[in-house]
Amino acid sequence: MKNYIVYIFVLSLFFNGICIASEVKSNNRYPGTSIASALLQKDASLAVFSVAGLKVKNCTDFSVTDTSLQTKPEFNKIYNGYRYASTPWFEEWTVNACGKNVFVPIMFIPDVDGPGTSFAVSADNVRLK
Repeated sequence: MKNYIVYIFVLSLFFNGICIASEVKSNNRYPGTSIASALLQKDASLAVFSVAGLKVKNCTDFSVTDTSLQTKPEFNKIYNGYRYASTPWFEEWTVNACGKNVFVPIMFIPDVDGPGTSFAVSADNVRLK
């Protein structure tokens, strides 16, 4: 897991200056069946665009065109009266990168305490179609 975090951080720094990423407004979510909140989607976007950029070289125009929930989490965590995911879940996001579809799998990991959620993106399973 530590290797992926460092990898994403380095990619994020590199692509931060050159990516023109579609911005998710605070209340808008990407299309599809993702259960991630708009804020979590926005947070994951840069990492998703970074790994998509590895498949489509010299591209600076990225947008999420679809999201697909692959596995559902359990919702057994109660925090401040609200129910939250208690197990990890997997999604696959479709990214349009300069006219090409790139499929990026994401793992979302709920925090043990509190309502927070982390995510992990690996370039190993990214597919270009």
